[in-house]
Amino acid sequence: MTHIMQRFSAVVAAFVVCSVAFADVITGKVVSVADGDTVTVLTPAKKQVKVRLDGVDAPEKVQAFGDKSKQFTSQMVFGKQVSVDVKETDRYGRSVGVVSVDGKNLNVALVSNGFAWWYREYAKDNEVLMNAESRARRERVGLWADANPVAPWDFRRGGTSSDSGVEKPSLGSVGSGVKSASDPVFITKTGKKYHLDGCSGVSRTKIPSTRGAAERMGLQACSFCKP
Repeated sequence: MTHIMQRFSAVVAAFVVCSVAFADVITGKVVSVADGDTVTVLTPAKKQVKVRLDGVDAPEKVQAFGDKSKQFTSQMVFGKQVSVDVKETDRYGRSVGVVSVDGKNLNVALVSNGFAWWYREYAKDNEVLMNAESRARRERVGLWADANPVAPWDFRRGGTSSDSGVEKPSLGSVGSGVKSASDPVFITKTGKKYHLDGCSGVSRTKIPSTRGAAERMGLQACSFCKP
C-alpha cells in the first residue's frame, strides 16, 4: 500500500509540475520595448525575459505605423509592473503571452487602437482579437486609416496583404511619375528615399510600399526617378 501511495504521489507531483509549466505567469517591470509586439520584462529575481505578444503582429519598424505601434506599447507598459500569462516559448526563446498592466490587456489594446494586426495564423480561434480588429477596420483607426495597409507577415515576404483589399503593386518605370499617395513605390531597409521600380537607387532587397506610407516614414522622393 505504501508503494502504491508513493507512485500516486509521484504522478500527482508530475501533473502539478506540468500544469505550472503550461500555465506560467511572469511578473516584473518592463525595461525595454523592441517594437509594438515585443518587450523585455525584468523579474523580481533580476532575470530579463523577452516577451512576444500572443496573437498579435505589429508593423515592422520600417513600415508605416511601425514607430507609432512601438510608441503605443511604450506609453502603456514601459517602466511599469506587468504580468504575463505565458502560452508557450517560440523558436527564438521568447516567452509568448498576454501582457496585462493596470487591469488592461496590452494585446487587445494594440489591435483595438489599430496599432497591430490580429495574427490569425497563430491565433485563429481568438474571437476577442478578431472582433477588436473588425472594429478597428470599421472605424478606420490607426493603421486602418491608411489606404493600403500591409500586413506585417506579407511585408516580411516582400508582398502586400491579401485580405486588405489591396492589389499587389505593379512594377513602375523610371520617370513615370507617381502622383497618388496610394500608388506603388519601393524602399529599402536602410535608404532614406523612395523610388520607382527600375531605379538604380534600389537593390534586389527592395521593399514594396506606397508613396503616402513612405512619406509618413520621413523618406524623400528619389531625385533621379522622381516618383
